[in-house]
Amino acid sequence: MVFTRQKILYLRIGIVLVVIVIHASYIGGGFVGIDHGDIEYGHALRPLSEIKAMFTHRFGETGFYRPLVTFFDSLDASLYGKSAYGFRLTNVLLHAAFAVAAYFFARIFFFLASHESLLVMLVAGVHPLSWPIVGGINYRSELLVAILTLSSVSFHILARLKGKKVYSALAFLFFLTALFSKETAIVWIPTLIIFWEIASRRSKSKTTKQKFSQTLFLLEIFAIGLYLTLRANAVPELWRVSGVHLPLFEALGTRLAAFGWQLIYLTSPILPSLSDAMPVVGMLYPLALATGLIFICTIVFLWRKGFPSLESRAFVFLALALAPALNIIPTPRFVSPHYGYLATAGIGVVFIIVWRHMLAHSERVARFFAVLGIMWVLVAATATFFGGFRFRDDKTLFESDVARDENFLEGYYHIGNYYWALGDYENAARYFENALTRSL
Repeated sequence: MVFTRQKILYLRIGIVLVVIVIHASYIGGGFVGIDHGDIEYGHALRPLSEIKAMFTHRFGETGFYRPLVTFFDSLDASLYGKSAYGFRLTNVLLHAAFAVAAYFFARIFFFLASHESLLVMLVAGVHPLSWPIVGGINYRSELLVAILTLSSVSFHILARLKGKKVYSALAFLFFLTALFSKETAIVWIPTLIIFWEIASRRSKSKTTKQKFSQTLFLLEIFAIGLYLTLRANAVPELWRVSGVHLPLFEALGTRLAAFGWQLIYLTSPILPSLSDAMPVVGMLYPLALATGLIFICTIVFLWRKGFPSLESRAFVFLALALAPALNIIPTPRFVSPHYGYLATAGIGVVFIIVWRHMLAHSERVARFFAVLGIMWVLVAATATFFGGFRFRDDKTLFESDVARDENFLEGYYHIGNYYWALGDYENAARYFENALTRSL
C-alpha cells in the first residue's frame, strides 16, 4: 500500500477521532479520589486573576511545584464550575494530543516511517494505561508532562537537524512548560536529549550549525535554572516524601518487582489495577527474578545488535519512561499504573521491532504476529472504553480493586468517604476501620 501525505493526514485524523470516541465514556463520570480535595474543595485551584500566584506557590497542599497543572485546573473551573464533565473532556482532548505527539516523536526520535508511526499513535491512544490518567483529573500532570516531554525532545532534534531558530524557541517553550507540569521532566528531557546527541554522533547524522546548537543548549539550561529558582521560592524544602529503608536485597527485589508490574501493565491489553500496595520481596521473588533476567537478556541483545540502533533507542526510552517505578527518588505511591503512561509512546515501537525481525525470517509468521497485534489493539480499545464507566463514583471505581487486594488502603479510604458523603455512616465506618486495621 502506498501511503501518500494526504492518506497519512486522513489516517492521523481518523486515529484522533477513534481515541476521542473510545474515551468518550469517561466524560460522564464524577469527581473521584483526590479530585474531591483538589477540585471540589478547591485545594488546587486559584482565580485566573492570580496567575502570578500559580508560579509562586506550591501545588495545592502538596510538596510539588506544578503551576501549569494549577492553571489548567483553574481554567476548567472558571469554564465549567464544579461540573466534572468539563474537566474530563479536557483530559480526553489532552490524551488525544498525547497520541499525536507520540506520532511525531516516533517519526523524529525513532526514525520510523509514517505508517509505522501511525501504529505507535494508535497503541498510545487506546492503551489501557490511559484509563487511570484520563479518568483521574488528579493525574492531569501526567498528561501534560508526557505531551510536553515528547514535544520538547522532538523540537530539539528538529532544531539540530534543520537549524531553524523557531524550532529552538519551541524546544525551550515545551521544555519549560514540561518542568512546570511535573518534576520528572527535569530527568526525562535532558537524558533523552543527551542520548540522542550521542546516538547521532555515533551514526554520523547531519548536525546543525554551531551557533544554533549553542543557542539551543543555552535556552535549555536557562529553562532549568528558571524552573529551579521559581520552585525553590515556592517550595523551600527539597522533597517531602521519605524513602522506605529496606535491607539491600529486599530493596533491590522490591524495586525490580515494581518495575516488573509496569512491564506487565505495558504489554497487557486489559485494565491495570489501581492498587498501590506493594509487598516487600527479595531478589528471588519470581517477578523480581524474571524482571532482572529480562533486563540482562536485553542488554546482551543490544550489545550484540550494536549502538545506535532502533532497538537501543526503544530500550533507553522505555527504561527512562518507567524509571519512576524504581522509586529511586521516593514517591507518594511505591507502585502505581500511572508510572507507565509515558512508556505507552514506546510500546508500539517494540511491536514494530518484533514484526520486522519476524518478517526478515518468515512472512507467514509476521502476518500471524500482525493478526495478534490487531487483536491486542481491539481488546485494549474495548477495555479502555468500558473502563470509563467505572469513574461514575468512588465506590464504582475502587470496589473491584479493593476486593482483589485487601491491602489497597487508599481504596478503602475513598469508598469510606463515598459512604460518609451519603450519610451511610455504618458502611463508612466499616471501610475506614478496614483501612486502619490493615495499616497497622
